[in-house]
Amino acid sequence: RDVEVADFREREAEADLDVGREFGNWGEVRAGIHRVNGNTHPRFGDPALVDRKFNDGELFFKWSYDRLDSVDFPRTGQRYSLQWDARRPALGSLAPSDQLSANWLMARSRGRDTLLLWSSAGTTLRGTIQPTSLQDFYTLGGFLNLSGLAAQSLTGPNYAIGRAAYFRQIGHGGAGMLEFPAYLGMSFEAGNVWQRRGQIDWGTARKDVSLFLGFDTPLGPLYVGGGYDTTGSSAYYLFLGRTF
Repeated sequence: RDVEVADFREREAEADLDVGREFGNWGEVRAGIHRVNGNTHPRFGDPALVDRKFNDGELFFKWSYDRLDSVDFPRTGQRYSLQWDARRPALGSLAPSDQLSANWLMARSRGRDTLLLWSSAGTTLRGTIQPTSLQDFYTLGGFLNLSGLAAQSLTGPNYAIGRAAYFRQIGHGGAGMLEFPAYLGMSFEAGNVWQRRGQIDWGTARKDVSLFLGFDTPLGPLYVGGGYDTTGSSAYYLFLGRTF
């Protein structure tokens, strides 16, 4: 079973300056500068493990393709994206580094049943991220990101995760104020964070499952659910916001 050695909370503000081009209603390329500044507060653990204050900057380039029929509860289509991030001291970062991340999601449905296949990965290609710069690492943990773990409880310079999720529409909604389309679903997830790319393999991946109930509300999708990790950890969720 995992042992929690520290718990930190971040407060940050972000700003982007970018340019891009859209391709119809299915694709986009975008490039620009991303800035983030904030501070980290230890709830418990050694404060020296992280930077108490940070002010980072990076260049980024992102290409995306999106043919999903819905951003809340997709039933058909695909979406994939590729992003490169370049941190440089001239922009405020402590050390130079380059990261590449990719994301792919496919939805297929028959009647009221929907199957989602979803994978995400990211790697640090060049340079070194300072161990105390938590804001520069990839994170896992949370609903559909290893659902049996608390949100953002794993951090590292390389990550990969694959997911298979199924949900069934059990309510169509209605005209009443509190009558929303409802979905009952489950997921299987396998992934982890790694210090080096050569360590990535199925044997060191964590395996999680989840059960959830979702509502398609006018304010966005509302989820109630729980997850279990094969190490024995579990987590429960009640939140409003997009997941896919």
